[in-house]
Amino acid sequence: MIYLIIGISVLLIIGLIIFLYLENNWLDIDRYEYYADVDHCVRICQISDLHSKEFGRNNHKLILAIEKINPNIIIYTGDMVHSQKDDFNISLSLMKALSKYKSFFVTGNHEERMSENKKNEYLKKIEESGVMVLNNNQYVYGDILIRGISNAKKYDDLSPYFKLKKEECSLSILLAHQPELFGYYNDDIIFSGHAHGGQFRFFGHGLYAPEQGLFPKYTSGEYKEDNKRMYVSRGLGGKDFPFRVFNRPHIIVLDIIPKK
Repeated sequence: MIYLIIGISVLLIIGLIIFLYLENNWLDIDRYEYYADVDHCVRICQISDLHSKEFGRNNHKLILAIEKINPNIIIYTGDMVHSQKDDFNISLSLMKALSKYKSFFVTGNHEERMSENKKNEYLKKIEESGVMVLNNNQYVYGDILIRGISNAKKYDDLSPYFKLKKEECSLSILLAHQPELFGYYNDDIIFSGHAHGGQFRFFGHGLYAPEQGLFPKYTSGEYKEDNKRMYVSRGLGGKDFPFRVFNRPHIIVLDIIPKK
């Protein structure tokens, strides 16, 4: 009997290890469509909250997955590094490997935790890798306005965003790391991350997210409010607490399609 119990225990432990490995390394790609007054289809791929995690050597699995998506635009919505102790090579090498795609970046709370000198050094290297930093700035991509804000925790942090002169375009997109300020954003489409899917997900709902607390409202996928839509990535990494449960690493793909 003791050997049976030991055998079952070993199998359960092995099963748990396999489950946790898949939950933390098996990419989940969610696809959405948005119809707008644009001339051409535009495919956007969102990468968020990498936290210096690697999917295969030099992130080749992640790179291959994105190449299969074949986006027109890649957006990085913050926390690509875990802390200022990182050497930044993981995130920078990923951005450089994907630099053939038009790419935009905004900071998350982990980038903003760096010293000013360290952060500026990192942002400079991002731009050298071929990615445009959109902290409190904007860029016109055809008939789409792409705007970005640096990590904002509260309404007062949005002051630089509200001061931006909004260019006249058919569609406006905002890159904003923190989703809990959704009600204050005034663009058509918002891309956010930060919530890590609520870390543990049960029946489609997260358990806990920074700034949102227990049973957070904005953790994964598409949200609608008035005429706005927000897409929240569950992110790819998370080293503060490395285990994700029913919450696989997440990439969002949005196809913007011309209205007929």
